[in-house]
Amino acid sequence: MIDFTEEQIQRYSRHILLQDVGVEGQEKIMNARVLVVGAGGLGAPVSLYLAAAGIGRIGIVDADVVDLSNLQRQVIHFTKDVGLPKVESAKEKILAINPDVKVDTYHEFLYSGNALDIKMTINDDVIQQIIRQAEKDAPEESCGYLLGTADGQVTENYWMENIDHSEEHFSFAPKDQFAALKYARSKNLKILANWHSHPASPSRPSQEDLRLANDPTIRYAILSLLDGKHNLNSFRIVDGQVVDKEIHLANG
Repeated sequence: MIDFTEEQIQRYSRHILLQDVGVEGQEKIMNARVLVVGAGGLGAPVSLYLAAAGIGRIGIVDADVVDLSNLQRQVIHFTKDVGLPKVESAKEKILAINPDVKVDTYHEFLYSGNALDIKMTINDDVIQQIIRQAEKDAPEESCGYLLGTADGQVTENYWMENIDHSEEHFSFAPKDQFAALKYARSKNLKILANWHSHPASPSRPSQEDLRLANDPTIRYAILSLLDGKHNLNSFRIVDGQVVDKEIHLANG
């Protein structure tokens, strides 16, 4: 539960007084994450209202820069911002109205080829679920999917049986993959990553991992249990090559 400061209580007092919101509702708002695609005529006021309401984390995607002709309707941008990336201009105003908000900016177009390049965030509860499952399945590799929202926030770990029962590689049963996809759609979630464990090797793709990685649109997360330490990294793999790495847990 969030321990509200006096300033936060005052800032959100009109929400807290509402019977349908209250303290519990405001806490949910502050734990929420929203991705705003476009910082123009619609995205500009939406971003300001989200920030004012206290949304905890806001991502903004826009490849454009501020033009003088934008100012007539895109209220988040000012005259001094002309020529600046819209995402940077928007971030400045969001933080001015509510400095507690975390803002992620993506100065690019959003399309199917880069939608999952947006930074992936895995909360501690999901990480602990992965660790417990991996330790339970050791010395065999454990595996599954990480499900979450379009802004890259992982909300669920969907474990699947390693039908290879191997200490060095893993495979999903097609029926389990279908069930995972059906479940994700029922929850309006996306498959953000394919994860597996390395019980006795580092958290980096093996040659076998690189060979078998056939989907460049998702990330490949690897939890290492080497020497009793827990290290979790995720990778994008394209044509057998690692093109991006994120560190989610480092105890090595």
